[in-house]
Amino acid sequence: MRTVAFVALVLANLALVLVNRSWSVHPIRQITRPNRALLWVVAVAGGLIALALSWPPATALFRFGAFHWHDLAVAAAAALILAVVLDLFKAAWRKRLAG
Repeated sequence: MRTVAFVALVLANLALVLVNRSWSVHPIRQITRPNRALLWVVAVAGGLIALALSWPPATALFRFGAFHWHDLAVAAAAALILAVVLDLFKAAWRKRLAG
C-alpha cells in the first residue's frame, strides 16, 4: 500500500504542476506547449520512481511492498482524475472572475 500511495503522491504532484502552468490556456495546449524544464522534471521524477520500484536496495530503503503494474494504472488514473477535476474548477473560477 505504501508503494501505491507514494507513486500516487508523486503523480498527483506532477498533475498539479501541469494544471498550474497557465490559467488562460486550454489544458490540451498546456501539455503540447514546449517546456524544457517541465520535460526534465517529468523525466527525472519518472526515472527515480522507476529506480525506486525496480532496484531492490532502493525498494528496501523506502520499505516498499510488492508492487504490481496494475497498481501504477490506479495511481495514474487518480492523478489524471485530479488534473481533470482541477481544470474544470479552474475553468469555472475563470468564468466567475471574468464576471
